[in-house]
Amino acid sequence: MIYTRYSNKYIHLFIWLLYTTMSINAQTMGINNLEKNITIHAENITISQLLNELGAKTNVKFSYNPKLIKANKRVTIHSSNQSASVVLDKVFDQKFTFKSRGSYVIISPSNSSSEKVVKSNEILLSGFIIDEETNDGVAFTSIYTSSGSTTLTDETGAFKIKLKEDDKSVIELRKSGYLPLSFDTGKKTSNQLELKMAAAKSLTLLIDNDTLQPLTPTLSSKQNFVETIFPISQEFRVNQDNINDTLHRPATISLYPGLSTYGKLSSSIVFNFALNFVGYNRGIAGVELGALSNINIENVSNVQLAGLSNYVGGNVSGVQASGIFNRVKGTVNGVQMAGISNNVKGHVHGVQMSGILNQNDSNAYGLQMAGILNTVDTIRGLQMAGIANVCDSISGLQMAGISNHAHHVDGMQMAGIYNGTSTIEGLQLSGLVNHAKIVIGNQIGVFNFADSITGVPIGLFSFVKKNGYKNITLFNDEVFDVNLGFTTGVKKLHTGLYIGAQTAAIDKAASLLTAGFNIGTTQSLTKSLAVDIDLSSQWISKREITTVQSNKYKAFVGLDIKLLKKLSIIGGATFNAYNFDRSLLSDPLFSNIRTSYAYSYDKLTSDTVWKAWFGYNLGIRYSI
Repeated sequence: MIYTRYSNKYIHLFIWLLYTTMSINAQTMGINNLEKNITIHAENITISQLLNELGAKTNVKFSYNPKLIKANKRVTIHSSNQSASVVLDKVFDQKFTFKSRGSYVIISPSNSSSEKVVKSNEILLSGFIIDEETNDGVAFTSIYTSSGSTTLTDETGAFKIKLKEDDKSVIELRKSGYLPLSFDTGKKTSNQLELKMAAAKSLTLLIDNDTLQPLTPTLSSKQNFVETIFPISQEFRVNQDNINDTLHRPATISLYPGLSTYGKLSSSIVFNFALNFVGYNRGIAGVELGALSNINIENVSNVQLAGLSNYVGGNVSGVQASGIFNRVKGTVNGVQMAGISNNVKGHVHGVQMSGILNQNDSNAYGLQMAGILNTVDTIRGLQMAGIANVCDSISGLQMAGISNHAHHVDGMQMAGIYNGTSTIEGLQLSGLVNHAKIVIGNQIGVFNFADSITGVPIGLFSFVKKNGYKNITLFNDEVFDVNLGFTTGVKKLHTGLYIGAQTAAIDKAASLLTAGFNIGTTQSLTKSLAVDIDLSSQWISKREITTVQSNKYKAFVGLDIKLLKKLSIIGGATFNAYNFDRSLLSDPLFSNIRTSYAYSYDKLTSDTVWKAWFGYNLGIRYSI
């Protein structure tokens, strides 16, 4: 037992020493390979090509900033049996240092070179971000400070960042898929850092061999990007993807996303005031002014004005106005105005106005007004458009210059040409056509169509499918032997068209024809007895049609006596007024349309002649 306990102790010690040795070898492998002697002869090649050739000869990978080392610069090098590090010193004139990270060799400016670009009130901090479990570099990690200094690690995990004196020695590390880190670097004695990150595991930070615990490690969710017409740099999007914190600052000035007071950190900041050419921020809690466009990932409150466009990934509360269009993924509470279009995914409480289009994928409460088209799911209030309104449901008033379309209306539809809905509780008013399946109320238009209606359709032609009044009538009166009419609408108010002819005349050319329009009401007295009251106007002509005035007006009061379920007889008295052109006095067909008159007006000073008499209608009616 004693032998086994001590044996295990030595085995563990041996494994630890082996792991340490392998780690040290891995860290120094790249540098050691640069000490190999090589021969290279290159004429007029780029530094990038030279590094590729050196990497192939020494079995290392070079990591560098192409702009910093001028990778496209052309060089000529002839070296025989010299180490790769000597060749590199010749090419870069000892202005760069070479650090190993596994199989990578990282090319960085030397301290003397770096100091030239660092101001007196700045500190250049450099180092590596490493995965704690794999010991590999964590590429494209966002590093930033409270003052807005920010950078990304390269593909090897290396970074450089300039710290200002007011950064309070705290740097933040963010990488999608890793726990966020906040580290206090105030106690460090060197500007070289090695930071280790882990995904939802224990976290450590190594600064000059001192181990510090992170301040507040918590997981954060991935952000949604705001799609715009402006191209956003990949580095800016990586920062946005990595950094999910919300910071607050008083003001910013922005020329373009990434070129602003807080650089690529602006997508994590909510500002009280922003002045932009093209701005890209986390949100606004105050006023935002944009010469071209304002872009915000989350919420905007108070005032947002742009010459071209506003994009908001969250909600808007207050006033949003733009010269061209507004796009909001969340809700709008207040006033939204655009020269061309407004688009809102959530609901709108307030006023939505645009020169062409308002599009709302949810509900609206208030006023929606557009020069051409409004679309919304449900609206409570007023919807007005120069051409058309489209919604699923509206409670209020829907007005359009041409047409309104809705599934359900509780209120009123007004259109210059067409109103269409499945159900309406209220009034449909159109200059031409109204159409609905169920009307709980009234329709007013030239043509009205409904499956059923509780009120009255008023128009030239009204057709009600289920509970309407539809019939064909064949009747005789004191002037025309045969008349055939078609009536439709409802009993309370119906309209009809009819035609008639004098069939008893021997000379068909010496007979009259007529066509007319009537409007009337039918009041039921019993189940089989009803009273008809009609007013009609009819045109009278010979078979050779003439445009000379010849019109008869008739009022009818009579009975509708039902014989069968759909068959009835009608009859009653009429009062007729006949008005015709004086030129027709010489034609007895017109001047003697009746043998006796209750009233006759024939003055030489008048262009027309009036005659009036009492008559009758008698016929049969078939209900459709």
